[in-house]
Amino acid sequence: MKKHINIFLFLYSFGILFSSERIINYYIELELDYNGSLSIIENITVKAEGNKIQRGIMRDFPTKYQDTYGNNFIIDLKIIEVLKDGFQEPFFIKNKPNGKIIYIGNKDIFLKHKNYTYTLKYNITRQVGFFKDYDELYYNAIGNGWSFPIDKVKIKLSLPENASIIQYSAYTGLINATENNYNAIPLGSNVIQFENINPFSAYEGLTFAVSFPKGIIKEPTASELASYFLNDNAPILIFLIGYLILLFYYLYAWNKVGRDPKKGTIIPHFTPPHDFSPAAIRYILNMNFDKRCFTAAIVNMARKGYLNIIDDDDYKLSKINDNNSNLSKGEQVLAKKIFNKSDTITLDNKENIPIRKAMQGLKKALKNELSTHYFNANGKWIFPGILISATTLILMIVLMNSLTFAIIVSIFIIVITNMLFIYLMQAPTVHGRNTMDQIEGFKMYLSVAEAERLNLLNPPKRTPELFEKFLPYAIALKVENEWGDQFNSIFSKLEEENNSYQPHWYHGHFASGFIINDFTSSI
Repeated sequence: MKKHINIFLFLYSFGILFSSERIINYYIELELDYNGSLSIIENITVKAEGNKIQRGIMRDFPTKYQDTYGNNFIIDLKIIEVLKDGFQEPFFIKNKPNGKIIYIGNKDIFLKHKNYTYTLKYNITRQVGFFKDYDELYYNAIGNGWSFPIDKVKIKLSLPENASIIQYSAYTGLINATENNYNAIPLGSNVIQFENINPFSAYEGLTFAVSFPKGIIKEPTASELASYFLNDNAPILIFLIGYLILLFYYLYAWNKVGRDPKKGTIIPHFTPPHDFSPAAIRYILNMNFDKRCFTAAIVNMARKGYLNIIDDDDYKLSKINDNNSNLSKGEQVLAKKIFNKSDTITLDNKENIPIRKAMQGLKKALKNELSTHYFNANGKWIFPGILISATTLILMIVLMNSLTFAIIVSIFIIVITNMLFIYLMQAPTVHGRNTMDQIEGFKMYLSVAEAERLNLLNPPKRTPELFEKFLPYAIALKVENEWGDQFNSIFSKLEEENNSYQPHWYHGHFASGFIINDFTSSI
């Protein structure tokens, strides 16, 4: 009895094995045209058992690839005809991440359990690679989307008549596998056939590469390659359109409001224009705020007797006077912010929050006092550019499949272009340009070399008091070393007389003698 049961189970499993759904025969004919397109006929004979094959079959086509830089490369697939046992069969196509799926069959008709032969006729393009010494057709012939085994595969490739096969190879197995489950049979100088040796398991396929002499297939021109690239990579096309609009707008806006008034003749000035503070003249000249505005303001406040600068490894600021009436508006805001909690503050990372708040306060005060009267940032003209950029970037992100090198470069170009025009759109008013010319003249005086000083008409007498008075301005205009060099002989003479120069508002390492270049560099 037990023996009979074992025989029954063996026969049952044997029947299941050989009655399971599968592709019995997969025969493909490919013809390569001179224009590089492939005309393909597939005859697929399947055994339907009502499991996965109920109403028909699905043919998986990989049509989207990526190059070494991650850019899309999309081939064009055109279905000409779909048959079942020689008769027209309904089908529809759905997109998937790396290609398309063709669903073949009538949704209202379930297939009987028997063999069916499906015929697919279609054309595809852009499968030929063009190299220095040869051209090559590289093609995934049956795809890797079949979810059941394939008993027999036969693939016949015909090149154009005047072509000859130089070399060939093929790979079988799952995606990216390099197995050799095939035989290659040359059928002529331009015809070759690939056949499997053993049946393919589910999701296994066959990819072949066949090379032939150059000049047989028309190679795409540079303009055609560019067209392919833009069609395949919609985010880059969006970038080009958006960037052209952005660039056109910014050039129009810059020409409208961003051009600077003509620069005047620069002549030496011995005093700062309009009695501006050091921070103010730097803010006007650069049309922007930076840390040097802060440094110049601190030194000017010290010079006026409001605070002392203490150099004891770390710089410290110590308030010595509650009367701030002789400070500029910006310096008054700075004083209030710095000494909000204590009369002494250390300029180190632990105190970076109050220092940052103080700098923001100075920046805001300078902006309120000077911006629109002396120059315009033209922010309202920048906003449309930002809007164009944001729209372009959003559309690129929506359409992109992955963050490619080309997309990264595109985003970088948009960001840099906006930064450039935000800078270029700032423009001085006519009055501001005249003031800038006077500041440039004052800078000329502060930076003049000793030998050239004689050419100036009636310059002020050089004294330690004059040095201190204009030192903050020299720092603001970044000519503190040149300004200090003009007084080296005076300070040296004082030292020879045992009367070394030391500013009363500075306490530090220079107690034995004040070295201006070292001091201004460290400040």
